[in-house]
Amino acid sequence: MNNFSKTQSRTVREPVRPRRLHRGDAVAIISPGRWMAGEELDTAAARLKEFGFRVHLHPQNFLRQHQFAGTVEERLNALHDVFKDKDVRAVMLAKAGYGALHLLDSIDDVIIANNPKILVGYSDATALLMALFLKVGLVTFHGPMLYDLRNGADHKTWQWFQEILLQGGSVRLDTASVPQIRVLRPGSGAGQLLGGNLTLLTHLIGTSTDFDSTDRILFLEDYDEKLYALDRLMLHLRRAGKLQRLQGLLIGEMHKIADDQIPFGQSVDEIVMSHCSGTHFPIISNCPFGHGAHQLILPIGIPAALSADAASFEFESLCPAVS
Repeated sequence: MNNFSKTQSRTVREPVRPRRLHRGDAVAIISPGRWMAGEELDTAAARLKEFGFRVHLHPQNFLRQHQFAGTVEERLNALHDVFKDKDVRAVMLAKAGYGALHLLDSIDDVIIANNPKILVGYSDATALLMALFLKVGLVTFHGPMLYDLRNGADHKTWQWFQEILLQGGSVRLDTASVPQIRVLRPGSGAGQLLGGNLTLLTHLIGTSTDFDSTDRILFLEDYDEKLYALDRLMLHLRRAGKLQRLQGLLIGEMHKIADDQIPFGQSVDEIVMSHCSGTHFPIISNCPFGHGAHQLILPIGIPAALSADAASFEFESLCPAVS
C-alpha cells in the first residue's frame, strides 16, 4: 500500500489550533448536559490530578435541575466562564447523556474565538465539539470525558491523550497497531476530519450548526440503539447528502446495538455499506473511539488521510492538532 501524500489534503477552512497542554496546567470540568454524582466527580478528578494536572471543578457541576446540571443559562455560563479563565488550558466535559444541544444557539462566538482552548469529550459532547468548530474554526477533540476516569484511565487512551494533546503528535492508526479494525471498502482519500455521535450529528442537520461533509473524512459512533434506529439515522445522513461526497468514513465501536424480536436482517457494517452504495471512498469499521474502553483522540477540523486495501489500512492526521 502506498504511503500517504500530504499534498492530497484538502482543508476547507484554516483551523484554529489551541495551545498544547502541559503537566501542571489547569483543566476545567463542566457539565453541559446531565449531572454527574458528586462522589464520582471527586474520584475522577483525583485520577486526573494523578496525571499531573490541576483540576478546576466549576461549581456548575454540582447544580441540579431534574436530569440536568443546572438550567440552560447556568450551563452556558459555565462554558463561557472556563473559556474566559486565563488560567485554564483545557476543558474536559464531565459526562454525556443529553443536554448540550440546548446551548448551541446562545454560545458567545467572540468569547470562544478570543480564548481558544482544548475542548474534549464525546457522545452528547458532539454538539459542542462541532458547534465550536463550525462557528469559529476551533479544533475540538473527540475523546475521553471525566466520567471515563472513575476507575482509572485505559492505557491506550492515556497514551493517545499524551501524544496528541501534550506532545503535539499526529493521530496514527494502522493494521499492526489496531488489528481489530475491519476494512469494509478499500480506497484512499484525504480531507478535514468531522464527526462524532451519529444521533447528535443528525440533529444538527437543517439547523444553524449544520455541516458540509463534502471532501471530508467523517467519523461516526453510537451507543444503545436498535439496529432499525441505526439504519434510520444512516438513511437520514444519506438523504441529507452527507454520505455522497466523502473522502473516507470511519465507524467507531458501536456498543449495545440490539436487535428486535423480529430480526432487522442486517449487521451494523451491512447497514453502513447499504447506505454508502454508489460511492467510492474507503470505509473502515470497529475503530477505537466511541463508548468502548479505548478512546482515540480525533481532532475535529484537522486534515487527515485514509488508505486501505483488502487486508490492511493506514489512517493519519496530516498536521498537529495543537500549537
